[in-house]
Amino acid sequence: MKRREFITLLGGAVAWPLAARAQQAMPVVGFLGAGSPGPFVPQTAVFRQGLAEAGYVEGRNVAIEYRWAEGQYDQLPALAAEFVRRQVAVIVAFPIPAAVAAKAATTAIPIVFNVAGDPVKLGLVGSLARPGGNATGVNSFLAELGAKHLGLLRELLPTATLVGLLVNPTNENIEGVTKDVVAAAATLGVQIDIVRASDSREIEAAFATLVRNKVNALLIGSDVFFSSRRVQLATLTARHAIPAVSNVREFAEVGGLMSYGTDLTEVFRQGSSRRAFITLLGAAAAWPLAARAQQPAKLPLVGVLVSASSPHPFADAFWRGLHALGYSEGQNIKVEFRYTDGRSDRAAEFAEELVRLDVDVIVAHFTPAVTAAIEATRTTPIVMAPAGAPLQMGIIDSLARPGGNVTGLSAMDAEIGGKRLQVLRELIPSLSRVAVLATTPTTTGYSRPFVEGLRLAATRAGLSLEPILIGGPSELRSAFAAIAKAEAQAVIVQPFFDPQHVII
Repeated sequence: MKRREFITLLGGAVAWPLAARAQQAMPVVGFLGAGSPGPFVPQTAVFRQGLAEAGYVEGRNVAIEYRWAEGQYDQLPALAAEFVRRQVAVIVAFPIPAAVAAKAATTAIPIVFNVAGDPVKLGLVGSLARPGGNATGVNSFLAELGAKHLGLLRELLPTATLVGLLVNPTNENIEGVTKDVVAAAATLGVQIDIVRASDSREIEAAFATLVRNKVNALLIGSDVFFSSRRVQLATLTARHAIPAVSNVREFAEVGGLMSYGTDLTEVFRQGSSRRAFITLLGAAAAWPLAARAQQPAKLPLVGVLVSASSPHPFADAFWRGLHALGYSEGQNIKVEFRYTDGRSDRAAEFAEELVRLDVDVIVAHFTPAVTAAIEATRTTPIVMAPAGAPLQMGIIDSLARPGGNVTGLSAMDAEIGGKRLQVLRELIPSLSRVAVLATTPTTTGYSRPFVEGLRLAATRAGLSLEPILIGGPSELRSAFAAIAKAEAQAVIVQPFFDPQHVII
């Protein structure tokens, strides 16, 4: 089972102690995304914040339905048409392909767009001063940065004469991006080698072409699909030693050489001017809505304890599980989130706080949160999502009859250590020494079975295992110094450290 599906199922499991209540009619916002939901969790979170600041709270006086094309832009017209049939109050479209599809689907339903190209040239509005029609929104002008990116590459590589340009052929703005880059290249005396890709396999083929043509550097065109595939792109540029620049900061954070433009995390989460722009977009979606807030006098309260930092994909998947069972925030349920930022001491503190709030159920995400919740209460129902085997960890009495106040699911991460080692050996045939980065047993009870499972698998595989145990994220840098000193060829990281993936 995929991690996201597992978390969604967990969201549904929270309904266990709750009694369903009748839902009320309310206006619906249709959110049409061209990419995948995972990479844009911060975006949707701040979008909802913008609506809330305008007086519209999801589940209380507005409903939001999401449709994602998963990078398959040819699916967008059908998804937009679905919203039209659904008679949503407004369509929020992001980015260009979604906005164009929404505009083509309706001239009556209001559209709020977020695009990286000129909305006038794209036919979305009549003019910037007087949009006219049924569409309004904002332009981030990312597509206009192509010439700037080329200039940065030339400053870094003064002798570069051939630069690759990766574009998505299904993007309506491809002509504008290509034209600007080619024009800038002519003034710099640089030739442009244009390659195209609209899925992961085509990205691999595009890099094969770039390598064969011996490009000196690569410019990654502005496209939401490329943003979602930034790990693959960074990996390929490193493998083939091709200096590359992207318009999203996260490309550099996952190993790419350079970025200039949007920071997909910070701009939607930490109060930058770009976040303000997306918050404004969320508020703009309230423009056609006229519903009034209605809320039952007493709602069941769910406490969610997450062993990670906010925002986290768990939250959105959790909400989908609840919504699938008919629960909506503010309408027939209330939810209190607590994020521990990976600190076990905060898990205990927040678990006790949720008990004092007299929540109807506690959802505990990952082992530290599960342990803290169990120590805090023996009466409040707990829905768990530990990474290890709950029976071995003493969380439940048996899988068939858990007993006590605990139920839920386990990712069983500790039981797939052998598979992780197998994958590493396929990647590194000469593999002989592997480090495992984990917490001390006093930090998380899950650490011991995680390490021991890997030790047994390593012994069977004829590999040497070097455990590196630390108290928490603050010791990561010294841990990696120890890994280097041990001359490990690879490292397996305990899921406890997932929130620190950028540092790792």
